[in-house]
Amino acid sequence: MPTTSTSTMFFVGNFAEMDTDETDLDTENSDVVLGLHDTLSLVDVTNQDQNDNGGIDDDDSPNGSSDFISYDTGSGLVSVAVDSASLYNAIITLGDGSTRSIQVVVVQAANGDVFVVDLNSGPGLDNIKVQSIELTSLSASNWSGYLTNQSVQNSQVVCFVAGTRIATPNGEVAVEDLRPGMLVTTKDHGAQPILWINQTDFLKPGKRAPITLEAGCLGPCTPARRLRVSPQHRILLRSAIVERMCDAKEVLVAAKHLLPLDGITQSLGFLPVQYHHFACAFHEVVFANGAEVETFYAGTQAMKTISDIALRQMQRQISKAQFECLREPARPFLAGKRLKHMIDRHQKNLRDFVEPSYIYHNAE
Repeated sequence: MPTTSTSTMFFVGNFAEMDTDETDLDTENSDVVLGLHDTLSLVDVTNQDQNDNGGIDDDDSPNGSSDFISYDTGSGLVSVAVDSASLYNAIITLGDGSTRSIQVVVVQAANGDVFVVDLNSGPGLDNIKVQSIELTSLSASNWSGYLTNQSVQNSQVVCFVAGTRIATPNGEVAVEDLRPGMLVTTKDHGAQPILWINQTDFLKPGKRAPITLEAGCLGPCTPARRLRVSPQHRILLRSAIVERMCDAKEVLVAAKHLLPLDGITQSLGFLPVQYHHFACAFHEVVFANGAEVETFYAGTQAMKTISDIALRQMQRQISKAQFECLREPARPFLAGKRLKHMIDRHQKNLRDFVEPSYIYHNAE
C-alpha cells in the first residue's frame, strides 16, 4: 500500500544528468555536483513510497520502482521520479564561519534538481545554521535510492550576516554580535562607537537578494574571505584609474553595480536573507571580511527601507545633528556611465579595483 511522508532537504540547484546509464546502479557523471554550493534553500520533499518499503527507489532500481517525489523550490509544484542517490564527502560551513566534515546523501531528481540530506537521518545536518555545503568527493555511487526517514531537522540557511567579521579594536567580531556602544575600527576616525543597529529580514528578497564577493575578486586579499552584502551596500574602490577618472583616490560603489566582475554574483531571489546595518556618528568606511565597506548611510532610498519601529529607535539613539552627519558621504559615490567606463578601463588594462594603500589585516 502506498505511503506518504515528508523529508526536509537542502536544495542546491539544477545540474546535468549524473546517472547517464540506467542499466546499472552507478552514478557515472558524479563529478558534476562537486564544489561549493552557497545558494541553498531548505525544501520540504513529499515522498510517495508506492511499495511501502520505507524508501524512495530511484528509476533504475532492481525493484522496478514507481516511487516519486513532489516539492516546490519557488517555481511551482513539481512531481518527478528520483534519478540517482549517492554518498558524498562534504564540508559544511556553519553560521559562525566554522566548518565540519561529514558524509551526506546527494539526491538528483529526473529533471536535474539536486538535493542534499543527512546520512541515515544522522545529526550531521540537524540543529545548525548553514552558510554553504562543499561536496568534495564521491564516497559511493551504487545506491538505489534513499530512506524516507532521512530528513534535515531544525536547521536554517543563513545567506548573509552570520560569519561576516567586522574589525574592532579587540579583533574581528561577527556582525550579528555587535551592539550599540561597542567600538568598531574605522578607516578615517579610528575606533568609533556604534550608535544604532538594525536588522531586516526578507523571506523572498527578489531583487534585494545578497551580492557575494569571492575572496580576492577586487584585489589582493580584498576581500580576505567571501563577503555577502545587500545590493545597495557600497564597497570602496581605490586605484590609479579611479583617481584619474574621478578626481578622487577612493570611491564607493553599490555592490549590485559590480556584478559584471569575475567572482561577484547575486543569490537566488527566493532564498531568505537577514541584513544587519549599523551606524556610527558619521558615515564611515569599516572593514568587513577584510574589504573596505560603508556603514549605514542615511540617504533617501535607505531611509525608505527602514521600518517605523526602527526609525523611532534611530530617533531615540541619534540626535538630529548626528543624523545630518550620516547624510554626508565618507567618499564620493560612483554610478551610471562613468562607473561602467571605469570598470571597462580596469578590465581592459587588467588592473585591480582595490590597489594597495591601507588595507586592514587581522593581527591574529
